[in-house]
Amino acid sequence: MSGPPGRQWQVVLPNSYTYAAFGAFSAKNAALNSSLVIPFYVASASAILLLLRIISSLYAVQVLRRYIVRIVRSSKQQVLTNDGICEDECLDSGRSLIADLGGLASATLLEASNHGSAASPHLEQLAGYASLLGLVSVTTRIERSRIAASHLVVVLLVLFSVYTYRDVYPFLTFTEEPRDLQEGCLIWAKVAVLTTIGVVLPVLCPTQYIPVDPASPSNFPHPEQTASWFSFSLYIWLDPIVYAAQRVSHLSHEKLPPLADYDHSRNLRRLNFSHLDSFTNKKKRHLFFGLVRVFRTECIILTFLVVLRVLSTLAAPVGINKLLLYIETGGEGATIRPWVWIVYIFAGQFVGSLIFQWYIFLTTRFIVRSECIITQLIFEHALRIRMKAELPDTGNGAIQSAVTTPDSASVADSSTVVGSSREDIPDDEQLTAASTSSVGTTKQKGKDEVIGKKPSSSADNLVGKINNLVTTDLGNIVDGRDLLLIFPYIPLQIALCIWFLYGILGWSAFVGLAVMIVLFPFPGMVANKIQSIQKTKMEKTDARVQTVTETMNVLRMVKLFGWEKKMDARISEKREVELVWTWKFKILELINNNVNFIIPLLTMMACYATYTLVMGEQLTASRVFSSMTVFDIMRDQLHMIFWQLPAVIQAKVSLARVNDFLKNTELLDCFAPQEENKPQIFLPEPEGVDSDAIGFRHAVFHWSSDIDGTLTPSKRKFSLRIDDELFFMRGCINLIVGPTGSGKTSLLMALLGEMHFVPSHPRSWFNLPRKGGVAYAAQESWVQNETIRDNILFGAPYDEARYKKVIYQCALERDLQLFEAGDRTEVGEKGLTLSGGQKARVTLARAVYSAAEILLLDDVLAALDVHTSKWIVEKCFGGDLIKDRTVILVTHNVAMTSSVAQRIITLTSNGRIASQGTVSDAIAKDDKLAAEIAKGQEALQRDEEEIDNPEEVPKKADGKLVMAEEILEGRVSWTASM
Repeated sequence: MSGPPGRQWQVVLPNSYTYAAFGAFSAKNAALNSSLVIPFYVASASAILLLLRIISSLYAVQVLRRYIVRIVRSSKQQVLTNDGICEDECLDSGRSLIADLGGLASATLLEASNHGSAASPHLEQLAGYASLLGLVSVTTRIERSRIAASHLVVVLLVLFSVYTYRDVYPFLTFTEEPRDLQEGCLIWAKVAVLTTIGVVLPVLCPTQYIPVDPASPSNFPHPEQTASWFSFSLYIWLDPIVYAAQRVSHLSHEKLPPLADYDHSRNLRRLNFSHLDSFTNKKKRHLFFGLVRVFRTECIILTFLVVLRVLSTLAAPVGINKLLLYIETGGEGATIRPWVWIVYIFAGQFVGSLIFQWYIFLTTRFIVRSECIITQLIFEHALRIRMKAELPDTGNGAIQSAVTTPDSASVADSSTVVGSSREDIPDDEQLTAASTSSVGTTKQKGKDEVIGKKPSSSADNLVGKINNLVTTDLGNIVDGRDLLLIFPYIPLQIALCIWFLYGILGWSAFVGLAVMIVLFPFPGMVANKIQSIQKTKMEKTDARVQTVTETMNVLRMVKLFGWEKKMDARISEKREVELVWTWKFKILELINNNVNFIIPLLTMMACYATYTLVMGEQLTASRVFSSMTVFDIMRDQLHMIFWQLPAVIQAKVSLARVNDFLKNTELLDCFAPQEENKPQIFLPEPEGVDSDAIGFRHAVFHWSSDIDGTLTPSKRKFSLRIDDELFFMRGCINLIVGPTGSGKTSLLMALLGEMHFVPSHPRSWFNLPRKGGVAYAAQESWVQNETIRDNILFGAPYDEARYKKVIYQCALERDLQLFEAGDRTEVGEKGLTLSGGQKARVTLARAVYSAAEILLLDDVLAALDVHTSKWIVEKCFGGDLIKDRTVILVTHNVAMTSSVAQRIITLTSNGRIASQGTVSDAIAKDDKLAAEIAKGQEALQRDEEEIDNPEEVPKKADGKLVMAEEILEGRVSWTASM
């Protein structure tokens, strides 16, 4: 083609490759340019969320929401202000926030209009919105400031990520160039500012303290609650404690930070029991799902950390493969620079270690809170269950002599066996051999049960079971806390490993996966066997702990009767059975570990053999070393499976035991759910009966809700029956007398609701008014490991005059003089520093000192000598502290107490009411009772001549039994850690 003189024009037509390259470059350039729109979209979403939050805080929306809730819940009595939201406060809150946003928005728009037209309009709007959020975060209330700050951090982090991708990432490659180099040094200033305000400041700024209970915030928050993300990640918030401990020889617990308020047991109970306790949450779900509901936030965070841990684990094989591939090819076709892969390998392991440390910290905090909650659940539920007989099956068949019932034993320790009675058994009373018992409600095994077989009324080692639940089972649950390391960690890790192996070894990776799948049922079989053996082992442990507990409770009796060898043989027998199952469990653990080493080896051999012999490929260094790293990871995952699986199985069994205890134990009638097809246990008060009346009408009581009867600790089926009416007189002393095992204690327990009530008549009824308070003194005295004064006060306010009068009337003055610390003397565990009579008088003093209008006293005179009993009857029962109070006294000492009693109830040996009325009427009608009173008076006259010489008690200066902890002070030398 011709042109101007001296010049030649040449037309070059572009080929298809040039068009394709130009199109690819244009598409890539457009994608990079469009990346600046992403922060704008994020900011728009943030603005919409904030706008919705503002709208939801308006009073009109709150009223509408409450109206909808009221319709859904069909609640006609809900008040508009029940959520604590006031009309004026809502209006002011919404208007002030809108005013702040509106005023700042106008200022931002003016500022944005001053920018040059060269800037992107999206970036201008984004900068204005970020400035708006920043001003709101520093000029408004704390609640609004937190919301605005969180949105600002997200927007700036997205903007930082976009600029990092555009201008920093290209330096890591051979082919890319920064997209904003034309801005010169300004772009690096932008990146530096974004790094500072989008990453550094959010990570380094302390966390704002938010009290769990706004009504009682902590004056000195725990450093963990105010630590920044950076400090929390590297445990820098612990440094002041470490430095303080380094400067002193001993760091006392007073110098440690206070407990975080979200770890206080009262807050844990208040926030979480509604989802776990079956009496506040009507949903019948397993305890595991309740814990997941309570700790759902922690579970989500831990799952996210597990996923990040999986991705960080693959950093090493990916980096090794890419680095060796770069060396093999000499860099041909490489995009990423080799030093990036070296840093990537290090960063992956470093970040993975940090992530795993966060996982350990959060898991430990999660499990400690779970321990606290589960322990509270078990102990609170133990107060609701029905205590039944707990004796092993002796195999002796039917018993032919009447024996004692729980009346003769301690209610607090129902496993103690007492001596038998010589009363004849009525014909209609069936006795049977007892079996090892269970607190849970049992089911009949069939209609063919006969005497001599296991009865349905049983209590399966209750004391030992509760001890095991809060010790061994709770420890097993703690050991199984790493459930997330089995799922989803291991499946996700194995899936990614197979995907990586497929990328470098082809379909031979699926051969290795097939071998792993074929061999995997073997660990499953072992795990199933471990679970069954673990369950049986725990049952044997329950039996052993129960036997040890019973022995320790009656250790003094064992020594007195010389039963050491027999009890030792009994405990050894239980222990031998437990050891057999422990041995089986350990053998299965050994098999589990061996399988753990065999499966990964066979998987790797099958994969390499298929790749070389079947596929005919060559194993290069990049394939071998990276795949070996992956196989090591898979082997570690199998190690983790076989290491964690037994612990998780034990945790599952223990959690099921705890759930069974919480859901399936037999409860007291006031807590037991009522079935529609059964008669109601608590019937409305009959007409003509005062609501303050104390008594029974046509009532039958058992120690269990089992249909075929109730076993007492002496293997006797006992029931308390009131065929007509029985009322106690208010404002006076009522005596309950009868032979041993006649049901005197059962009568008190029935009043307290501790026995199962079976209506036998349409007008069946019983009542114990609790409005004025009820005080109960058990036959076996119960004392706390506190001082004598604390045991008497029992949390009541101290009234010096009343307290001294109680001490005098309960005959404790002379006893307190024997102690140098007086009533400040600690009684010790189970009252070991007190005699039986002293403990009985302390128990009586606790009931008398209380402000309760009704006193239930279960044979409090049984452990006292004649002189002390006479003093108690005259000074206490006949004194002003008992006057006008209703006292129901169980006693065998009718001769002594009849002088202060106005009413007496006599029971027969089979739990029936023999007579009731005044003392004179009872003596006139019952010759047996009259003879017993006369015999008792003769014994009193003989005993009055004897002199009671009190035994001297060793004096103790301060009354303290527990010595201060001995602490060895010093430092750990460097040689100790070498």
